[in-house]
Amino acid sequence: MKKLYTLLKEITTMKKKITFMIIIVFQIQFGFAQWQLRSSGVSTPLRGIYGMSAADSATCYGVIYDANNYLGDPLHDITITHDGGATWHSQTIPGLENNILDGVSAITSGAVHVIGWNYVSGGGNVFHSTDSGMTWQREAANAFTDAASFPDNIKFFDPQNGVIFGDPANGYFEIYTTSNGGDSWSRVPSINIPASLPNEEGLDFVADAYLNTIWVITVTTNINSNFVSARLLQSDDKGISWYVRNSSLTIGGSDGDIKFRNASVGLYKNNGILYRTTNGGTTWNVVNYSGTWFSYDFHNVPGKDGWWISTGGDANFTTNSAKGFGSSISHDDGDHWVTLDTAVDHTCVFMTSPTHGYSGGITTGSGNDGVFVYLPDVVMTVTLFDFSGEAQSKQNLLHWATASEQNNTGFEVQRSSDSYGFTKIGFVTTQAINGSSNVKLNYDFIDKNYSESANYYRLKQIDKDGKFSYSNIVVLKDKNAIEPGLITMYPNPAKNMLNIQIASSGNNKITLL
Repeated sequence: MKKLYTLLKEITTMKKKITFMIIIVFQIQFGFAQWQLRSSGVSTPLRGIYGMSAADSATCYGVIYDANNYLGDPLHDITITHDGGATWHSQTIPGLENNILDGVSAITSGAVHVIGWNYVSGGGNVFHSTDSGMTWQREAANAFTDAASFPDNIKFFDPQNGVIFGDPANGYFEIYTTSNGGDSWSRVPSINIPASLPNEEGLDFVADAYLNTIWVITVTTNINSNFVSARLLQSDDKGISWYVRNSSLTIGGSDGDIKFRNASVGLYKNNGILYRTTNGGTTWNVVNYSGTWFSYDFHNVPGKDGWWISTGGDANFTTNSAKGFGSSISHDDGDHWVTLDTAVDHTCVFMTSPTHGYSGGITTGSGNDGVFVYLPDVVMTVTLFDFSGEAQSKQNLLHWATASEQNNTGFEVQRSSDSYGFTKIGFVTTQAINGSSNVKLNYDFIDKNYSESANYYRLKQIDKDGKFSYSNIVVLKDKNAIEPGLITMYPNPAKNMLNIQIASSGNNKITLL
């Protein structure tokens, strides 16, 4: 894999005696992994995924949240794929009304468990599905019944053995274990759990399991609900007995995440800072990394010791986007990070193998986005060389060209007034014989029903098997093909080739970092 830390190019455009805008197109060759954008099955705008669990490379469950009003509009929705991320369908889990989902654990292709907290009356609920999410039933009816109960995390070690960790209730942490796949749950006695501190609680989605071991971070809060201190609790027998692994974990801000790749090596992030342990969590040191580590989430790559993927996004949570939007990969437990993509709104991440994984995203309302699938070995079926436009008299002209095509059916032309909600306005069939070509092909589309304000255009390229990808966005406004100073990059995500368009109407010096 070629390391691309910094690219520095200076481009000077010479002013010409022309009235139309200059479009500069150049290509960059590089070799890094690729995320494929997919529909999360949600058409409502600003719906994100903040927790994922994959039973295998084919099946994954994602917990949906409202990225516009997370606390004001809690959801109990989940999105599911059973074909490796090619297609997803979302649903509201019946019986969890007034609940916000706090955790999900997929244990087989057909079995999955979720936990929720009732934000109206308090207490928690545990539900499971044994038919791939088609129907849901309540389990653990004896658990989290107190109004003060709050389930924080759920983890399964195998299809039969699992644990749910919750905030203290009736004087000690409310923890339940099962040894029969969730048919029955038993509360762990207080004698098997470290005594809770005043105002101590768990954190949603901040726990990890490896073999028979589980780690959970707890925090103490002050009267303003700010974090004061943190501890790392651990169990080595599938949640039956617990002890304090670290009594003074560094804590600040309101975010956190912890992942282990084996019993010794793990990463922990808090307040935009990355920490690492090599002794199972006893001590943690700040990672002085190079490159860009993204601060929303991270996950180790199964089968590759020392490999991790990091993601960054969601501007509403500043610490999660503190390092920007995008993703990166490390091959040495976080010492060096190589950027995979930038300016892409990634949320959580869950890797299933070195060549496959998932990342949450945030929907725009188009119904065609919201989740990413990591497929570094995917070959792009169509190489889009150029996509540009021109505002002419009483019509907008779009033009694009392809350098090569494979199994292509054509291009759906989409338009938006705000760059978020796109609608189909036409379809252009491929010129390639049988959908495949290795020569340059030129295409045009005329839009006569455009808005007098800004018009945002993009192409949805569709393969014969129904798979699709999007082009960059072109803005046509006031008879200018692209607004001055606008920079667009495509395809996004990219593999092997990245096209960058820079619009300029005069002498400009542009530096890319």
